[in-house]
Amino acid sequence: MTVAVRLATPADRDAVAFLIEAMDLHYQSQTPGAGEIRPAVDRWLTGEDTDGRMALAFDADSPVGLAIFAILHPGVALTGLMFVKDIFVVDKARGKGAGEAIMRFLARYCVDNGIGRIDLQTEGDNAGARRFYERLGGDLQEWKIAYRFSGEELETIARGPDAIEGD
Repeated sequence: MTVAVRLATPADRDAVAFLIEAMDLHYQSQTPGAGEIRPAVDRWLTGEDTDGRMALAFDADSPVGLAIFAILHPGVALTGLMFVKDIFVVDKARGKGAGEAIMRFLARYCVDNGIGRIDLQTEGDNAGARRFYERLGGDLQEWKIAYRFSGEELETIARGPDAIEGD
């Protein structure tokens, strides 16, 4: 397998939509219909509704992987950092270098653009992902704890201080 990775452009809408659908199915997430995914991908790839970026991995003309990331500042010594939200490789390409090609692309992007580090997360029980990142030299940050605000909690905070209990 020869994998090429590049930044996604608006012309890549169908490839991105395909990979997002595949990722949702893989992780057993609730998958919106194609009628919802493609308009959202159009907005993301044209810079509407997001500061995120996407990198696509291809084997010949076939999309096999996706990374969704954002550049955040100030980062280490004001160099910024890349936060990788998702890296996904389709089943048929796993273990064949697609994930490593994506990580090398992201690392090259950082080095070329003066970005000081890459931060990413994986589920604690995803042993395969943990082995992969550690094999590449990733430094496990056991001292960090992740919090998430969504659904009712997000709405409560948005309503203001009177809605938050215990404050």
